[in-house]
Amino acid sequence: MKKIRELVFYRRYFEIFFEQQAEKVKQKIDYVLFLITHAEHVPEKFFKHIEGQKGLYEKTQKTPAKEIMLAVKLMKEYLRSK
Repeated sequence: MKKIRELVFYRRYFEIFFEQQAEKVKQKIDYVLFLITHAEHVPEKFFKHIEGQKGLYEKTQKTPAKEIMLAVKLMKEYLRSK
């Protein structure tokens, strides 16, 4: 299967998060990342746009507001550094 998207991980934030997860959760994350990079259309159940936050997506609607605000901050920091 051909890659159609490239993922960019800013600093070590994702790596630190990923390392803290249980093996079963890591497998699910790997599967979703594979879908994101290889599927033309990623099913919404795996990749839902966060309303009011351009360019941010989540796997679940249970994402705490605190985590969304951190994601917004990191995204702005990343975009300024480009």
